[in-house]
Amino acid sequence: MAADTASALEAAKGNWPSALAVDDLVLHVVEQGWGDPAKALARKGVHLRAAGRAAQA
Repeated sequence: MAADTASALEAAKGNWPSALAVDDLVLHVVEQGWGDPAKALARKGVHLRAAGRAAQA
């Protein structure tokens, strides 16, 4: 839950490299069996599009 908040705060500041780094950390945790993969992937997709990286989203 803290990572969700950190990602949202960095995104709100427009700090896309940090927001995406937190998103990657969340996805790594999801791979270990913790958290919701759909939510993590959706958030990363939104952040990638907002960062101008729509092709990666």
